[in-house]
Amino acid sequence: MGGVCVPGHLRHEPMDEHGSPLPDVDPAVLGRRLVDAGHLTQAQLAVIVRRQREVGVPLERLLVEGGYVPAHVVATALADEERALLRTEQGLVIRRTTLRPAPPPGAPDPPRPVLRLAVSSEPDTADDATLSSLRTQLEAAIGEAEELRRRLVEEASARVELQVLRARVEEQAASLAAAEELARTLEAPRTTDRRAYTDERHVLFVPAAGRYELLERRGPAPEVGAVVALSGGRRFRVLRVGPAPFPGDASACVYLEPLASGPAQAS
Repeated sequence: MGGVCVPGHLRHEPMDEHGSPLPDVDPAVLGRRLVDAGHLTQAQLAVIVRRQREVGVPLERLLVEGGYVPAHVVATALADEERALLRTEQGLVIRRTTLRPAPPPGAPDPPRPVLRLAVSSEPDTADDATLSSLRTQLEAAIGEAEELRRRLVEEASARVELQVLRARVEEQAASLAAAEELARTLEAPRTTDRRAYTDERHVLFVPAAGRYELLERRGPAPEVGAVVALSGGRRFRVLRVGPAPFPGDASACVYLEPLASGPAQAS
């Protein structure tokens, strides 16, 4: 197992495999190992040892705080020397390892360990079950959407058919109203309304192939019983004369009934 980089300061508490404290490491031995590995020069070691004697703090602390040697290098040297475990201020435990020599100036950094993940080729039954459940739910949702679309199409078609039927009913109601008006006209006495109508024009109420036409003609209205000839050889008899069906109009309305072909008696 390689060395571990521990940021910050180290608290030198060497411990054995059972967690029991071990004696302090000889500073001379630690310094010699760092010099032999190329992490420290002899002159730097002499300065640090003299400083250590003056202040009375552990040598490894001066090495790290002074920026001479990285913390993980010091920790590796201590663990390799003591054949024990070291506990840092961050609570990390560093196992015994081998101190590697410092790389020469200008040399590239050593390759970092590659983390390899083991990928199982066996299918994951849990994932397959989840995927199958999601596929079933998706198919059910698609089926519901198709059913909803079908219902919407049927409702739209029904609305169109209802509008067509309503238009037909309204048309038949109008035809029925016209037929009832014609029946009342035919049953009414064949008399002429004696109110005063204008002699300038009159309106003819003409039955024609299931419908009625209103034709405006010049001159006074004909009397009841008179025969009226129209274009196309059509001949009619006057059934009744009444007011024109227009608000404020003083013209007379002449209601006609068809006659068989023959000479016209009056126009």
